[in-house]
Amino acid sequence: MIAYRFPPNSQAAECALYEQMDKVYEEVAELDEATRAGDTAHVCREAWDVVQAVEGILRRCPDAIVERARADVMLRCSRRGDYGEIEDIE
Repeated sequence: MIAYRFPPNSQAAECALYEQMDKVYEEVAELDEATRAGDTAHVCREAWDVVQAVEGILRRCPDAIVERARADVMLRCSRRGDYGEIEDIE
């Protein structure tokens, strides 16, 4: 399996981890606001902003660790029935 590669993001690369966490919290608050307003298009944009902010944290970790964590989460979700059958990745 090919590991997901994060797109370049100069803003995330230049800030400290705690600053990136602040960005995640900021984006989650904006997603919450859009959700409460019921604006589906805005919700979708804000959800992607959350994803991008979280990627800023994940890209700080070695690819092998990120891939193992991704595989573990996918397997856990599969076992709960969220995604159907997914094989464990060694």
